[in-house]
Amino acid sequence: MKLKNMLLVLLFFTAMSLSYSQMLKEATHEYLPGVTLKPLIIRSERSTFKRGEYQVEYVAKKGFKFKSVTIDISNTTDKDVVLDFESFFLVDEQGNRYESTNVLQSGKLTNKTDKFQMPLKAGKTKRYSVGFWPAVPVELKTFRLDVDGDIIDLEASEKK
Repeated sequence: MKLKNMLLVLLFFTAMSLSYSQMLKEATHEYLPGVTLKPLIIRSERSTFKRGEYQVEYVAKKGFKFKSVTIDISNTTDKDVVLDFESFFLVDEQGNRYESTNVLQSGKLTNKTDKFQMPLKAGKTKRYSVGFWPAVPVELKTFRLDVDGDIIDLEASEKK
C-alpha cells in the first residue's frame, strides 16, 4: 500500500509541473456589437497541438511553455454570430505575437484552419480555451490578448 501511495504522490507532482493556471481579473470586453468576451484564466502548459498537424503533440523545450487562455464569450443579440479565432493573438511584454493554434470548446478540439470560425447562437454564452504557438520563454510573465486589433491586458486577480 505504501508504494501505491508514493506512486500517486509522484504522479500528482509530475502533473503539477506540466501545467500552471493563473486566474485573471474579471473584465468584460466588446468583441462585436452585442458580443462580449471575458478572459478568465491564462495557462502555461508543457505540450500543445499545432495548427494543421492533426494528432501531433508538441512538447516545449526546457525554459519554455505553451500558453492558452480560457475565455467566456456571450452573444446578447437576437442573431447568431461567427467567432473568428484566427484573429486572436497573444502578445508578450516584449511585443512578440503568438498565433492561435487550437481552440477547445465544449469538448471539441479544433486545430485546422478552416474550423477556426465557430458559430455562437443568439442569447448564448460559451467557454473556449485558445492555445497559442510557439512556446513562450518562462521568464515572460505579462501578456495581452490582441483580438482584431483590440488589446486586452491579462492581469492576474488579487490573491485572497
